[in-house]
Amino acid sequence: CLAEYGRRPVELLAEAGVLDDRFVGIHATHLTPDEIAALGAAEAFVCLCRTTERDLGDGLPETAALVRAGARLCVGVDSHAGSDAFEEVRAVELDDRSRTEARHVAAEAPELLWLATVGGYQAIGLGEVWVEDTVTLKADDPSIAAVPNDLLVDGVLFGATPRAVDTVVVNGQTIVQEGRHIRYEEIYQVYWSTLRRLGMG
Repeated sequence: CLAEYGRRPVELLAEAGVLDDRFVGIHATHLTPDEIAALGAAEAFVCLCRTTERDLGDGLPETAALVRAGARLCVGVDSHAGSDAFEEVRAVELDDRSRTEARHVAAEAPELLWLATVGGYQAIGLGEVWVEDTVTLKADDPSIAAVPNDLLVDGVLFGATPRAVDTVVVNGQTIVQEGRHIRYEEIYQVYWSTLRRLGMG
């Protein structure tokens, strides 16, 4: 971008007038203070995909600075490197702790819950739309079983694993029941047949 246009990516986007409160930047691991300020002034979203960013060695986004500037965060999964939503959410805070050698840097549990739920909906334009999406967890799962009620949000966000998921409902339709995708067998067969076709299975 610098070689072609003489501008960094966010600077170029700002000059083109595309930064606004509907803009979603992905990763945002190498921003200058001016780029952070531009994203914040636009109240733009930044979607963090920490598993991918770790896998590629992309570095750490300046999440605390982005939030202070006015940008809004959400999380995503954008590769085969992992698909653990709980890990993606807690990594926003835990990776910042490693970088800064301090705690409560990017977000505490209530903010993490927001960026994992409402933040994502707003980023894709569903902030004002009511949808019947729910995730039900197994209260007796070892990852959260001993967590007291007053610390449940913290316990889930910092300790739960996919194994704790019991039911997932998307737009009113159950897609995971008793911890298993309702089309698991079909998906499993398609997966292995694809691998065999590619000479990998």
